[in-house]
Amino acid sequence: MEYRNLNITLVSVNGLKKSRFTGSMHVYAVVFISGGKGQKQRTNTDKYGDSNPTWNVPMKFVIDEEFSGATLVFKLKEEAMFGGKNLGEVHVPVKELLEGFKGNGKAAQTASYEVLRRPSGKPNGVLSFKYEFRETFTTIPRGMGEKPAGYGYQNQHPGCVYYPRRPRPVVPPRRCSSMGFGFGNSSMGFGFIGDYNHVVFELVVVMMLLS
Repeated sequence: MEYRNLNITLVSVNGLKKSRFTGSMHVYAVVFISGGKGQKQRTNTDKYGDSNPTWNVPMKFVIDEEFSGATLVFKLKEEAMFGGKNLGEVHVPVKELLEGFKGNGKAAQTASYEVLRRPSGKPNGVLSFKYEFRETFTTIPRGMGEKPAGYGYQNQHPGCVYYPRRPRPVVPPRRCSSMGFGFGNSSMGFGFIGDYNHVVFELVVVMMLLS
């Protein structure tokens, strides 16, 4: 069984429509190959492009040469308080890309597709990306499992985000007062903390202040 690398560079989207109640749009894209257990890849969030986000992020997938029903899927999302808001999708048959690539030599090709809202099918901008198919190989890529037909895998590129677990903050231990007179975490916090000599000294200071 033969496999091929499908390398894409997600360039940009132009002409996204936004609600009149929405300020500047912060848009990212999730990309994967349908029809299998492929790991999804996500771009960084463009916080400055508004309705015309730009990424230029390279991604890599593995395609089974015998699996003709795979589809390259782009899902566009806007960052929101309660999760990503769906802006539209692009579904491109891998077979269509492969035929176009074979007909234009081995150089990377540029493709543009209309973004469609789901489930209404209304247009919402145009997505552009570059792609190329690399040489075939027979060894199953590491981490792809037994049946990688049409499955994508993560390309560890700094422009892609893979939902890592957020580390827990490290809280430094609270410093105890050595003298115990005052408030908070100061060197003279309130209370009798320390050895016997400190306690006696604190009592003397208190009496002097009250006299």
